[in-house]
Amino acid sequence: MAVKAMTSSLDTLTTEEMLGEEIMMNQQLIEEYKRRQMMNSSTLNHMKDKLKGENKLWLNLDTNFIKLPRDKAQEAVEQNQKHLDVEISRLLGIVRKKKAEMEEIQKSGETSKGFLLRELKEAEDPDREVVL
Repeated sequence: MAVKAMTSSLDTLTTEEMLGEEIMMNQQLIEEYKRRQMMNSSTLNHMKDKLKGENKLWLNLDTNFIKLPRDKAQEAVEQNQKHLDVEISRLLGIVRKKKAEMEEIQKSGETSKGFLLRELKEAEDPDREVVL
């Protein structure tokens, strides 16, 4: 019985830990995507304000620089913005779902039981040193 309870507690703690890691990873992705959105927004504003007379613009796509016509470059940045919006919305949904799962686990009280550990008495542990 004690082994079964301990296994159940361990499974619950493992599940909770995995959910926590997934939540953190998705939140980091959301932050990265929002940072990219801000850069794209800044790029679009810069294209409208300072690069009005330019017919072709240089775009940095990861490790490649590409010179594109102005309208194509603007369209590429706007498409990237839309893609980032979709991804952020998708990740927010996943985070909400994972947080709800974690709250359910925490409400069940399984994790608070831990391993039902108790302190060993002196008679049970002959090697125990008493520190004063």
